[in-house]
Amino acid sequence: MSNYLISLTPIGKFFFGGEMTFSANGVDKKYTSYIITSNKFPQQTSLLGMLRFLILRNDPSIFDSYKQHIIKGKEEDAEILIGKKSFCTTENNEYGVIKSIGPCFLQRKKDETWEKLEKASLDHDKVVSFVKNEMKTFINGILVTVPEMKYDSKVYIEPSYSSSDGEIKECDIFKEDTRTGINRDIEKGKVKDNDFFKQVSYQLNEGFRFAFEADVNKDISAYSGQVVSIGADSSQFSITIEELNDKQPDTNQTGNKITLLSPAYISHTKGVKYAITETIPFKGLITNTRNAGPYNKSINLLESSETQLYNTGSVFYLNNEKEEFIKELDKYKNFYKIGYNHYKIETI
Repeated sequence: MSNYLISLTPIGKFFFGGEMTFSANGVDKKYTSYIITSNKFPQQTSLLGMLRFLILRNDPSIFDSYKQHIIKGKEEDAEILIGKKSFCTTENNEYGVIKSIGPCFLQRKKDETWEKLEKASLDHDKVVSFVKNEMKTFINGILVTVPEMKYDSKVYIEPSYSSSDGEIKECDIFKEDTRTGINRDIEKGKVKDNDFFKQVSYQLNEGFRFAFEADVNKDISAYSGQVVSIGADSSQFSITIEELNDKQPDTNQTGNKITLLSPAYISHTKGVKYAITETIPFKGLITNTRNAGPYNKSINLLESSETQLYNTGSVFYLNNEKEEFIKELDKYKNFYKIGYNHYKIETI
């Protein structure tokens, strides 16, 4: 098994779908809007799907590149290569030669090398030390200890990323690419009320790209330089694949503060004293190798149920039951395997 650094450079603008959608054929969905804005990062499930398809399409004995589908009768071979099914929140699936992928992060080109950028935690430059600045107050009739804040929660604080040269603001990395328009009825030439739209995509400024690590039981370095598609609009990226020889093993850390290095699924917060968090919606398509291709076009792809994840940079300050919360983060092996539920522990 080899560990790879996989980097993705956008070819123009990109759009990563979120919970908001346009109305479809005049029908509103749960989160329908005339203004749709891309997420800034791809979902880990999108990266997994991209990597599975990249490996599949480069095996001519299984995949017909001309017809763009798995060769009939080769479904079992495809399952061995990339696994039977895509990610499912309730199953710990195997993905063939792909053993795991890590969280998506940003890289910045500095001189002739690429530097990893880490998103600043949500308590960065916002909250004074919780250890020295706590106060007691009543919430719903119960006396609790809360941190003393030093910032106005109504004031927007732009996310930033740490680099060897200091902080880099998000606005210096991402730039908006806006498309506005009207969908007309071609035959009647009329415009319906809900057919106006504004779609906000993003571009990365020069010198930035996305990246993630992957453990793959196959040599995939030859696929470097190919073009792959990710996201709701099949945004295109140039992929670079490098084998890593110096991966640092995960170590058990101790402390009383946890910072999320990736989005995380957490069903309870027992063991948390207080936290500063933000959540993001999660939903994906459930696919399998048996419905890849033209033989079953009538099959409708299923959407997973919507789940809320705690976003990267969320911080949790732990109490005497902290082991309960650490076990909660560690128990979702299916999420961890595709780059969710990664964190670091510090002592404050």
